[in-house]
Parts: sequence; C-alpha cells; structure tokens
Amino acid sequence: MLTELEWARAVFELNLGIQLPAVRPSLIYLADSPFDFEQFSPSKYAGGFYFGAPWRDLIVLRELLGARHALLHEFTHMVTHHQNARVPAWLGEGLAEYYSTIRRGKEGVEVGGADPRQVAMLRKGVFVPIAYLVTLESGTTLPSHDAVSRFYAQSWLYTHMLHLSPPYRNGLLAFRTLLADGASTEEALRRVYSKTLVQFDNDARAWLAQDRLPTALWRDAPPSGPAVEERVIEEVAVQIVRATVAARRSTSAGAADYARFSKLAQGQCLLQASLGDLAHAAGLYRESVARYQDSLQCGGKGVELARGLAASLSSRAEPLKEERQAIAGLTPDGRTYYLLGAGRFFSQDYAGALQDFEKATGIPQYEQFRLTRMRAIALSNLDRHQEAEQAAEQLAAIAADPDQRHAAQVTIEDARRLRLQAEPPRHPQAARNAILNLYTKLEGELIRVDCMGERARFWVRVGQRTHKVLIADPSEVVTGPEAGAPLEFDCGAQRRKVVIGYQAQPDTANDSDGRIRYIEFPEK
Repeated sequence: MLTELEWARAVFELNLGIQLPAVRPSLIYLADSPFDFEQFSPSKYAGGFYFGAPWRDLIVLRELLGARHALLHEFTHMVTHHQNARVPAWLGEGLAEYYSTIRRGKEGVEVGGADPRQVAMLRKGVFVPIAYLVTLESGTTLPSHDAVSRFYAQSWLYTHMLHLSPPYRNGLLAFRTLLADGASTEEALRRVYSKTLVQFDNDARAWLAQDRLPTALWRDAPPSGPAVEERVIEEVAVQIVRATVAARRSTSAGAADYARFSKLAQGQCLLQASLGDLAHAAGLYRESVARYQDSLQCGGKGVELARGLAASLSSRAEPLKEERQAIAGLTPDGRTYYLLGAGRFFSQDYAGALQDFEKATGIPQYEQFRLTRMRAIALSNLDRHQEAEQAAEQLAAIAADPDQRHAAQVTIEDARRLRLQAEPPRHPQAARNAILNLYTKLEGELIRVDCMGERARFWVRVGQRTHKVLIADPSEVVTGPEAGAPLEFDCGAQRRKVVIGYQAQPDTANDSDGRIRYIEFPEK
C-alpha cells in the first residue's frame, strides 16, 4: 500500500508539475472494523477520508479489502489540499474519483478510466438535479447510500468531461481559476464556456452516451523512488491518531482525549507534534501551538509545521489571531503568508489579505499568479481601482500559458468595468466610448441572429468579413447608446446596422469569436 502511494506521488509530480512536501509525514490509519470506522467518519457510507492536520497528513480507510480505490481517492484530496486549490465539493470529489483509477499500462499510465459500476448507475438511474448538486458543501450530507453514490458518480462524469472533452479541456484552467477565486459553478460555466448549468448537464449526458469513454495517457514514473521504511509505533501513538480523527466529529470528546493523552505522553518528544494535531482538531489552538513549539525544541521541522498550520487555517473562514501569530513565530518562511492571505481573501477580509500578500515570498509561478489575481480582486473590492488595474496588468505580464493569459484578460476587463461603475455618471456618449474601449469593436451590418435558447449568436458583416459573436448571458450585456435601453432583436436572417463591443474568447463549441458585452442599433 505504501509503495503504491509513493508511485502515485511520483506520477502526480512528474505529470502535473507539482511538488508535494518532501519531509511532511503522512500516515494511513486502518480502522479496527467498519463499525469502528463509522464512529468517527464524516459519513458512514464512505470508504475513507482525508484529514490535513498541521503536522502531518492522515488518510483513514474503512477496511483493507479493495482499499486501492479509496487510498488513491483520498491521496488526491491530499494533493488538492497542499495545492491550496479551493474547489466546490462536486469538483473535489470528481477529481478524487477521476484520479482514483490510475493504472500502469503498456504505453504509460492510464488516467480517467471509468468505473463500470458508476457508468451503469448513471445510465440506468436518475441524475441528482445539477442546480442542487453544485451547491452541496459535501455529498456525505445526502440521506441515503444510493444518493451519495450518485453524487460521486455524477461528479466523476462532470470532471471526466472537463478533462477529456476538447471544448471543455481547453478552458479547464480558466474554469478552475474562477472557482478558486470564489466564483460559483454557475458563474464560472457562464464566463468560461458560455454554458448554463442545464446545458453543461446535457453535454455530460451526451458524453456518457459514447460507446467507449476516453482516457488520458501519462508518463510513468521511474521505478526507483524513496525506500519505504517500517517501524513499530507505540500503542499510545495509535490511540492519539484515532482521537485526532474522531475530534472532527466531537471537539468536546477531542478536548477530553487531549487532556488524557497529555498526561500519558508527558516528556516524550516523539508524541508532541501528534498531540499538537489532536489539540488543533479539538479546537484547542493555544495548546496546539505549545505542543508544536515543544516539538521544535525536540528537533522538529519548523517550516513544515508552519506550512501545515497555514494550509489548515486557509481552509477555514476565520482563523484566530493567536493562530496567525503562532505561525509567524514558528518560521520566517514566506509561503505561509500566501496561504494566510488566501484564507483572509476568501473570508472577505480584503485589507488583511493584502497585508499578508505583501509578506509572501518564495512561492512558485502558479501561486504568484493566483496571489496577484486575488490582490487585484481585493483592491477592486476596496475601491482602490487604479491599483487594481495595475495589479491586473501585472498579472498579464507574468501569465505563462494561454489559460493564464485568458484569466489575466478577464481580470483586466473586470477591474476596468468596476472602475467605470464606481466613477461619477458621464455624458452618455463618453460612457459609451469608455465601455467600447474595453472590448473589441465591431461596427457593421447584422445579417443573421441564431436564437439558441438563453443564448444568441450574431452574424455581423464588416467589409468582406463576417464575424460571429455570442450573447451568452443577457445580464452581462450593456445596451446603448444610452444605458438602460432594452435588449431587443429578431431571430433569423435580417439586415440591420449594429455596433458591438465583444470580449475576444474563441469558442469552437458555439462557433463564435467571443462574447458580446455591449450592443447598440444606430437605427431601427
């Protein structure tokens, strides 16, 4: 099992370009029985769960039989946790299911293989309504084993399509960037793919109907890797682990366990950090910091402790002041401030987030990109619009791939739009020109409108060329020449003068060059 986990770690690092903490301990805890597992699991229907404690990672499994799927599922949650990748519950579980079937093949590592049981369930049964599914904070809150299974299967299907369907795969990073910045699934689908929830769900059903669902092929990791060492740990250490995972369900029981084990482990260096995790899980934050400091005096790694604490705090809405101070005292490592700033950003403490971001150093490019994007958004929310635009322009300068460049362009346009909204009312013509300056302008003849449910595709002839641009969401379209003019048009062939400002965003699925953000008809 440990060898399998080391192989998965090497494959993820090789193919996804990530680097998991090299010296951070990870522990797999196998419950005494399925009944025992249900006493502390977040869901009695789960095959396992992951808990990212400040000092070490804990993967808890229901049973050994058939544990590979659960092990790789929870390992994916661990990777997501360390990437500080905020995703809604459906995508988090979808990613975990998508990667849980990775297997060695003759030509490399096969990724995204379908679980026949999930495919059969989806093809025979009723889907969970997507508008409900995407808002769930956890699939484990559903009332029955069947409903939970459908949530996991459906989340896998959506994730599988996002990764392997070309129209969706091309925008996946931009989609995840918006989700990580706090956008809802519905908003992210609209902004990146010009899709509603229902259209996305319908596409997934069509994707499922294929005779053979595709897979991805990754490079295999070299056979050599870190050696797996075995050693026997004391029974009290095992009991502390169980108490730590159980404390997530009952902090009062966790506090009682902490008091009991503190007496048993007094003076034992090897148990101080694990006691810190137990105290942290029980909500005893000052006690946890004291235990981590004891561990440091025993030779523990301060950087890993601080990063673990910061990752844990960044996933909570309101970290306590003493926890933040403790992190700064444990290590000068600058990445912890990136994680703390992200936590403050998502709890809408924008001024606090900016303070932490100023102290962040030594982070990789993709985190620097996310930091700069969050900084631009935070500045806009604080009405510091000129600084927000400067941060957005800086974002474009550091973008390293097409998806980041697209995300940067969206950020620039949003920052400019928010600045214009905050400015005093202008003369209508000046306001019109300011809006058009944000987008690519088309001034020509409207020759056709394809009405597509909630969307509409406009065919605009300018000179010898015909452009096709999309109204994906009427609420994001400004009408002119004076603000507030009704958005009215006919479907089908026509000839009519039109002025359009559109956001360049080629969309092969909808056969369009971009999204309409401004439109006016100079004459009826």
